[in-house]
Amino acid sequence: MTEEFDTVLTDVPICPYCGLNHREWYFEMTEDGSYECARCGETFVVEVCHDIKFTTAKSESKAVASEA
Repeated sequence: MTEEFDTVLTDVPICPYCGLNHREWYFEMTEDGSYECARCGETFVVEVCHDIKFTTAKSESKAVASEA
């Protein structure tokens, strides 16, 4: 029986063959593509899902000017 690993929408790429957490490759795997596992040598496909959020604030110079 083959062991199954949670590989869907994870925070870091996980090898679907051996379960290795590729945290150290996180910034290298920024595009969809095929990658070779550092532990087992199997090639697996990575689909990158980007989630971008923004935080804004008033600039200090505007806040000081409006208080005058």
